[in-house]
Amino acid sequence: MPSLAQLHHQYQHGIACPTDFNFATHVVDKWALHDPPLLALHWVSADFSRERKLAYAELARLSERAAVGLAGLGINKGDRVMVSGSSCVK
Repeated sequence: MPSLAQLHHQYQHGIACPTDFNFATHVVDKWALHDPPLLALHWVSADFSRERKLAYAELARLSERAAVGLAGLGINKGDRVMVSGSSCVK
């Protein structure tokens, strides 16, 4: 495993990212097909009293649901969108 210093040196000018990169498609959907029950997200409240785990399959389903909702508002694939929310899973 590379050291933090090696990673810093390797990526000091940024990480090349394709212009058509879509995290939901290229990461979430890929893993949802490849290994649906694999843990994608593990959220724990600041006081450790609550937690929520999401597998890639569930995260992909929620991502699709959000896309359908956005399409209903006239926002289509390829449109740039900024989403701002709390750091709390609901």
